[in-house]
Amino acid sequence: MSRRHQWVVLFFDKWEQTARYLDGWLLNLLDEEFGPVPTNVIVVLAGRDELAEREWAPLGAQVADVPLEVFTEAETRALLTSGA
Repeated sequence: MSRRHQWVVLFFDKWEQTARYLDGWLLNLLDEEFGPVPTNVIVVLAGRDELAEREWAPLGAQVADVPLEVFTEAETRALLTSGA
């Protein structure tokens, strides 16, 4: 399916703050309670905390945890001055 359709990526940042509002809905969506999720859809959650094991365990095989390092001061300054 992905060869015929463009990728759809849903990005959710600050998950540690928005999870209380969106976690249940997103879990229901990924559990296909609203119908099948197309194979060209990817969900990206960004936040400081790990996902709640109790709620997310059933989807564990579909979750890839990618820890990120904190920017150094030099990296932060370079990014802010690059205009990106």
